[in-house]
Amino acid sequence: MLEPIQDIFARVRDFIDGLRRPPEFVCGDCDRNQQCGLPPHEDCIEKAMQRERDPDGRILLAKRRAQARLHSVRPL
Repeated sequence: MLEPIQDIFARVRDFIDGLRRPPEFVCGDCDRNQQCGLPPHEDCIEKAMQRERDPDGRILLAKRRAQARLHSVRPL
């Protein structure tokens, strides 16, 4: 009886931790994605600068949500 309850609380804890964790940066999120042309790598200066400007990922999340809404609109 105790094990299923612990499992539920563990899932809730993991869900909340996922909300708090900043989103993973990918090259498609980069401001210079179209002009760059370089393969993705960990030493990317532009990636580091964007992480410095947005350490908790709020701007990145807002940008992704806006793009998702833009693509979800159906033409008349």
